[in-house]
Amino acid sequence: MGSNKLTVAVLLSILITIIIFISCENKNWRELKCGLWMNTKGDIGFKTSRVIAMDEDIKYEDFYLTKFDFNENLPLKGIIDTLTFKNLGNTFYKDKNNIYHYYGMSDGGSFYIFDADYATFEILGDCYAKDKNNIYKMRDDGKSNLDYKTFKTITGPGCFAKDKNGYYSWGSKIEDQDLNDKEIKAAIQKLDEMR
Repeated sequence: MGSNKLTVAVLLSILITIIIFISCENKNWRELKCGLWMNTKGDIGFKTSRVIAMDEDIKYEDFYLTKFDFNENLPLKGIIDTLTFKNLGNTFYKDKNNIYHYYGMSDGGSFYIFDADYATFEILGDCYAKDKNNIYKMRDDGKSNLDYKTFKTITGPGCFAKDKNGYYSWGSKIEDQDLNDKEIKAAIQKLDEMR
């Protein structure tokens, strides 16, 4: 019985140490003018949050991404120019060197250098972006199959668009059975009114 109490006490002590470490680590970050963060070691971080508990209430904690995903785990420090870094809208960012994309997930997500034409990249509406070659969806990192020449999107509630092949919600084609939805009908009407 005594060893069980000792084990519980040791585990509780370890848990408290981890919580204190995380709390102290988060206090060591300060926000830069560009919206990125820097810690006391000089690391650059993209602030996000991650799920730490999923009981009755979902609990989140601040989390700082300090390395690029999909780009050989390179550190943000030394690559991002903090003097020119800015949010373009949606989940896209830009500095004088690169375009960046953040893809949020429950583990904090991914932040990476986005492969698009730098000179022509622009945000479209609330959920899309384009460059001279492609239309991109906010929720993924790949090129869409949307028709470039006929693509149109609206700004406002939801993430709606159209091209010559149909109507889309969050990049997925709207099916016939969804056409009776009030929000979808209103979005389609707005899209059809566009020239």
